[in-house]
Amino acid sequence: YQQLKQLPRELMEHCMLMTVVNKSDLPAALEVQSLPGWLGKPIQTSAMTNQGIDKLRQAIMEISGVRSIQPDRPIVFTQRQRRLLNQLVGLPEGDPTQTQRILRELLYGPLNY
Repeated sequence: YQQLKQLPRELMEHCMLMTVVNKSDLPAALEVQSLPGWLGKPIQTSAMTNQGIDKLRQAIMEISGVRSIQPDRPIVFTQRQRRLLNQLVGLPEGDPTQTQRILRELLYGPLNY
């Protein structure tokens, strides 16, 4: 919170901000009501008890614009990922060298395209 206070106010006006207060199952080290209004309504979570996790997941989906993420299904975010997966699907069976090359590029390749 102290670091956020030091950011220029005009920068904060152009950011999508989500305030999450974790460890809400423990005695409060921070009074949530004392947070300034510009931080929005904080989402209180506890990884230990799962309190607020569904609310946090929903907020992330809303802010990111992805409302139907299914955590147990793969997701393609970039054209690069789509291209590599299409190459992988199009490979003839029994070509482990190409399969390994594509998987390596998919997992460890650059993220900027």
